[in-house]
Amino acid sequence: MIFEALFDFQVKRFYKENPTEYLSDKAGEIPDACYYGVKDHTGNIIAATSCIHLTDNLVMMQSTMVTPEYRGQGVGKFLNNKLEENLKSKGYGKIVSHIYVENLPSIILKLKLGYLIEGTLHDHDFKGQHEYVLGKQI
Repeated sequence: MIFEALFDFQVKRFYKENPTEYLSDKAGEIPDACYYGVKDHTGNIIAATSCIHLTDNLVMMQSTMVTPEYRGQGVGKFLNNKLEENLKSKGYGKIVSHIYVENLPSIILKLKLGYLIEGTLHDHDFKGQHEYVLGKQI
């Protein structure tokens, strides 16, 4: 399978099952955000994510999604690796990400990629919704 990494692009609002509709209605609201995606061999966007630049050294990766038919095939790993390469080349030294504690596939992927659980946010957006804070030096 051939994947192509895309950088600094905008796509539409990100719905859980459709990376091609990721975040365009929010893009103007987050001026420091960058958007990243992956195309398959046919040119369809099959994965997307975004980052917010917090400091000269620190980036926060936000929602990442892979279309259901491409999950488990290394697309998420590919996207994360390309994102890390790109951010490191721009001089960033660390990525952090918040992941819901029940999102085991994302947590497992991040741990396999060398992220560490640095903390837990209890009742973060609302009561009963907990998130792990994962971080990685790049």
